[in-house]
Order: sequence, then C-alpha cells, then structure tokens
Amino acid sequence: MKRILLLLALFVLLAGCYSNQLSTTKDSKAYLKVEGDKTGITIVFDDMNLELSDNFYENDVLLEVKTGIYIVKIYRDSKLIVERKLIFEAGQATEIQL
Repeated sequence: MKRILLLLALFVLLAGCYSNQLSTTKDSKAYLKVEGDKTGITIVFDDMNLELSDNFYENDVLLEVKTGIYIVKIYRDSKLIVERKLIFEAGQATEIQL
C-alpha cells in the first residue's frame, strides 16, 4: 500500500513539472527599438509612415511591428538619415542606432 502511494505521489510530482515545460510559448510579435537622438524623426516601413506616440520621443520604447522583411527609412526633418532592409522575426527586437 505504501509503495502504491509513493509511486502515485512521484507520478503527480513528475507530471506537474512536465506540464510546466509544455506551457511556455514564444512571443508572436516583433519589435523595433530606435536608439539615439529621436527628435524630429519619421519612420517609414515600405513607404508607409509609422504612427509614433509622444511617449516614443521621451523614452526607450519598443515599437510593435508585424513579422516580415521591410525596407525601413528614417527621416529627420525630411532628410533621409537611415535606410536599411531589416528582417523582423517573432519574439525578436531589432535595434537601429541613430
């Protein structure tokens, strides 16, 4: 009887640890982080302007983007300062230094 209870307790303990490992998931979103002086910049993804909040200019904010390959252009006061082809993958943050 004691053996059966011991085996049952061991099974429940191992099953609990195993189920915890199966529940972890990868983030399905991709992010862009812009470092440096962000005053007066406009970010363009494949000829579409990205909406930037006031919080973006004040803090280091991760911009959520769809996964894929994009031509990213950054303008400061209508002058092109960065143009790169970037790959955005799920769960990763891509950083651009200005």
